[in-house]
Amino acid sequence: MTEKKGRGDYKTRAYFLIKDVLLSADGAHLRADEIYDILRERGERVGLTTVYRQLTRLTEEGFTRKTTTENAGSCYSLLGEHCSEHYHLVCTECGALDHLSCDHVEEFMHHIALRHGFTVSPLKTTLYGLCAACTRKKKRKDPQ
Repeated sequence: MTEKKGRGDYKTRAYFLIKDVLLSADGAHLRADEIYDILRERGERVGLTTVYRQLTRLTEEGFTRKTTTENAGSCYSLLGEHCSEHYHLVCTECGALDHLSCDHVEEFMHHIALRHGFTVSPLKTTLYGLCAACTRKKKRKDPQ
Protein backbone atom coordinates (compact mmCIF):
# COMPACT_ATOMS: atom_id res chain seq x y z
CA MET A 1 0.00 0.00 0.00
CA THR A 2 1.87 3.05 -1.22
CA GLU A 3 0.66 6.46 -2.23
CA LYS A 4 2.57 8.34 -4.88
CA LYS A 5 2.97 12.00 -4.10
CA GLY A 6 5.01 14.19 -6.39
CA ARG A 7 8.42 13.49 -7.87
CA GLY A 8 9.00 9.96 -6.54
CA ASP A 9 7.84 10.82 -3.01
CA TYR A 10 6.18 7.59 -1.88
CA LYS A 11 4.37 7.01 1.37
CA THR A 12 4.84 3.45 2.53
CA ARG A 13 2.67 1.20 4.63
CA ALA A 14 4.95 1.92 7.60
CA TYR A 15 4.32 5.64 7.19
CA PHE A 16 0.57 5.12 7.57
CA LEU A 17 0.95 2.59 10.41
CA ILE A 18 3.08 5.03 12.42
CA LYS A 19 0.69 7.88 11.71
CA ASP A 20 -2.17 5.65 12.93
CA VAL A 21 -0.32 4.91 16.19
CA LEU A 22 0.10 8.63 16.79
CA LEU A 23 -3.55 9.30 15.93
CA SER A 24 -4.70 6.65 18.40
CA ALA A 25 -2.37 8.02 21.11
CA ASP A 26 -4.88 10.83 21.81
CA GLY A 27 -2.25 13.54 22.10
CA ALA A 28 0.26 11.53 24.12
CA HIS A 29 3.95 12.00 23.45
CA LEU A 30 5.57 8.74 22.34
CA ARG A 31 9.18 7.76 21.84
CA ALA A 32 10.20 5.85 18.71
CA ASP A 33 10.78 2.67 20.72
CA GLU A 34 7.27 2.94 22.21
CA ILE A 35 5.79 3.28 18.71
CA TYR A 36 7.87 0.31 17.61
CA ASP A 37 6.57 -1.75 20.57
CA ILE A 38 2.95 -0.80 19.79
CA LEU A 39 3.40 -1.86 16.17
CA ARG A 40 4.93 -5.18 17.26
CA GLU A 41 2.02 -5.75 19.67
CA ARG A 42 -0.33 -5.19 16.73
CA GLY A 43 1.56 -7.84 14.78
CA GLU A 44 3.20 -5.39 12.36
CA ARG A 45 6.69 -6.13 11.10
CA VAL A 46 8.31 -2.71 11.00
CA GLY A 47 11.93 -2.16 11.97
CA LEU A 48 13.01 0.40 14.53
CA THR A 49 15.13 2.18 11.91
CA THR A 50 12.05 2.51 9.72
CA VAL A 51 10.12 4.00 12.65
CA TYR A 52 12.83 6.63 13.16
CA ARG A 53 12.97 7.38 9.43
CA GLN A 54 9.20 7.78 9.14
CA LEU A 55 9.00 9.93 12.29
CA THR A 56 11.63 12.23 10.80
CA ARG A 57 9.59 12.41 7.63
CA LEU A 58 6.32 13.08 9.48
CA THR A 59 8.04 15.85 11.44
CA GLU A 60 9.53 17.42 8.32
CA GLU A 61 6.09 17.32 6.68
CA GLY A 62 4.55 19.11 9.67
CA PHE A 63 2.36 16.24 10.87
CA THR A 64 4.26 15.60 14.10
CA ARG A 65 6.06 17.62 16.72
CA LYS A 66 9.37 16.37 18.06
CA THR A 67 10.27 17.33 21.62
CA THR A 68 13.62 16.34 23.06
CA THR A 69 13.99 15.44 26.72
CA GLU A 70 17.28 14.70 28.43
CA ASN A 71 16.18 11.45 30.05
CA ALA A 72 13.62 10.07 27.63
CA GLY A 73 15.20 11.23 24.38
CA SER A 74 12.92 12.47 21.63
CA CYS A 75 9.15 12.22 21.92
CA TYR A 76 6.69 12.65 19.07
CA SER A 77 3.08 13.75 19.01
CA LEU A 78 0.68 14.36 16.17
CA LEU A 79 0.01 18.03 15.57
CA GLY A 80 -3.59 19.08 15.82
CA GLU A 81 -5.97 19.79 18.64
CA HIS A 82 -3.67 18.22 21.27
CA CYS A 83 -0.28 19.54 20.40
CA SER A 84 0.13 22.55 18.19
CA GLU A 85 -0.31 26.06 19.53
CA HIS A 86 1.22 25.72 22.98
CA TYR A 87 4.64 25.47 24.54
CA HIS A 88 6.18 22.51 26.35
CA LEU A 89 7.87 22.26 29.73
CA VAL A 90 10.48 19.51 30.06
CA CYS A 91 12.03 18.48 33.36
CA THR A 92 15.78 18.04 33.03
CA GLU A 93 15.81 15.72 36.03
CA CYS A 94 13.05 13.17 35.41
CA GLY A 95 12.18 13.91 31.76
CA ALA A 96 8.53 14.79 32.46
CA LEU A 97 6.92 16.65 29.57
CA ASP A 98 3.95 18.96 30.16
CA HIS A 99 1.91 21.27 27.97
CA LEU A 100 2.07 24.93 28.93
CA SER A 101 -1.06 26.91 28.24
CA CYS A 102 -0.86 30.12 30.21
CA ASP A 103 -2.14 33.64 29.60
CA HIS A 104 1.06 35.10 31.09
CA VAL A 105 3.21 33.26 28.55
CA GLU A 106 0.93 34.45 25.74
CA GLU A 107 1.27 38.03 27.04
CA PHE A 108 5.06 37.65 27.10
CA MET A 109 5.11 36.27 23.54
CA HIS A 110 2.85 39.13 22.45
CA HIS A 111 5.32 41.57 24.08
CA ILE A 112 8.22 39.96 22.21
CA ALA A 113 6.33 40.31 18.93
CA LEU A 114 5.32 43.95 19.50
CA ARG A 115 8.41 45.29 21.26
CA HIS A 116 11.09 43.26 19.51
CA GLY A 117 9.46 42.39 16.18
CA PHE A 118 10.05 38.70 16.72
CA THR A 119 7.42 35.95 16.56
CA VAL A 120 8.17 32.93 18.73
CA SER A 121 7.05 29.56 17.34
CA PRO A 122 5.29 27.35 19.89
CA LEU A 123 6.21 24.35 17.73
CA LYS A 124 9.91 25.03 18.18
CA THR A 125 9.96 26.40 21.74
CA THR A 126 10.41 24.19 24.77
CA LEU A 127 11.28 25.43 28.25
CA TYR A 128 13.65 23.24 30.26
CA GLY A 129 13.97 23.19 34.05
CA LEU A 130 12.79 21.24 37.08
CA CYS A 131 9.21 20.04 37.54
CA ALA A 132 7.47 20.61 40.88
CA ALA A 133 8.21 17.07 42.14
CA CYS A 134 11.93 17.28 41.31
CA THR A 135 12.14 20.76 42.84
CA ARG A 136 10.66 19.39 46.09
CA LYS A 137 13.12 16.46 46.05
CA LYS A 138 16.02 18.81 45.46
CA LYS A 139 14.97 21.09 48.34
CA ARG A 140 14.76 18.09 50.70
CA LYS A 141 18.27 16.98 49.72
CA ASP A 142 19.83 20.46 49.78
CA PRO A 143 18.06 22.55 52.43
CA GLN A 144 19.69 25.98 52.59
